[in-house]
Amino acid sequence: MLFIKEKTLGKIEKLDLKIEDFFQNFTQITNAKILDNNLVLESLNAQENEIANNFSQLKSLAETTEKSFGNMVKAEEVRQLRSFKRLKKRLLHAEKIKQNELLERLETLFLDVHPAKTWQERIFNFSVFFADFGYSWLETIAEEMEVEQSKLIIVAI
Repeated sequence: MLFIKEKTLGKIEKLDLKIEDFFQNFTQITNAKILDNNLVLESLNAQENEIANNFSQLKSLAETTEKSFGNMVKAEEVRQLRSFKRLKKRLLHAEKIKQNELLERLETLFLDVHPAKTWQERIFNFSVFFADFGYSWLETIAEEMEVEQSKLIIVAI
């Protein structure tokens, strides 16, 4: 069982995320959230697709002349596409600096779900929750627990 404060769940929903997102590759989720609706990224993707299409046409023409010329065009295409990858990486870095507050909020929420970047059960034990919530917490656990199924149960406290 995973116990999460209702306030934390509210913050997660406010950022248009789901609790399941915190159990996937969080770096990818964070990067996607930071670059969400970024006009520069959309423009870079459009330009990259256009260059890839242009190079595919150029390769077909180049291969009709000489094989070495076709290979040179392929090498140039790889070089150009790598350049676009570097541009995207630099854009992500710049956006992380620009949106530092959002990044910090996401990291704080991640640490609320995974204290010390590990499973909650490895950091907190029974006594922490019992001291805060008492016997009502035990009743809540008994109601929420499904003994027959082996799955993660998320409980808002």
